[in-house]
Amino acid sequence: MKNWHLVKEYPLSKELLALSHVFQSPDNKNFVIAAKGSPEAIADLCHLSGIEQADLMRNIKVMSDKGLRVIGVAKALFKKGDLPKIQHDFPFKFVGLLGFVDPIRESVPQSILECYRAGIRVIMITGDYPGTAQYVAGKIGLKTRKNLLRD
Repeated sequence: MKNWHLVKEYPLSKELLALSHVFQSPDNKNFVIAAKGSPEAIADLCHLSGIEQADLMRNIKVMSDKGLRVIGVAKALFKKGDLPKIQHDFPFKFVGLLGFVDPIRESVPQSILECYRAGIRVIMITGDYPGTAQYVAGKIGLKTRKNLLRD
């Protein structure tokens, strides 16, 4: 990407949890826009249909149930000219989902156990999908409603 130049960044916002970078192509005729963010925000940018969104949610569930953190990615091509004020005005195409493993620090399960032994109630607050949170909770020994019913 030596000959590509970043022209503009559309930052993450409360209204749209997606970030887009506009790159000028080496031939100086076009812009290529790369977007990443929450899969729901990317689906919105790409104007996915209801069926496409349902398929997307099924794939997110499969990935998050394996403990993955999930983001969506999209791209758009734009003829050289004035850039839109908002990233939603680009003709984005959905590229796919990326799943990342966020390793658990080795000390966390022992720390959770020590808290329980000390009578401390432990809760997890996260912005991840429920499947990801449940997977991580199981790995660190966090008591969840599901495993409290079994105890």
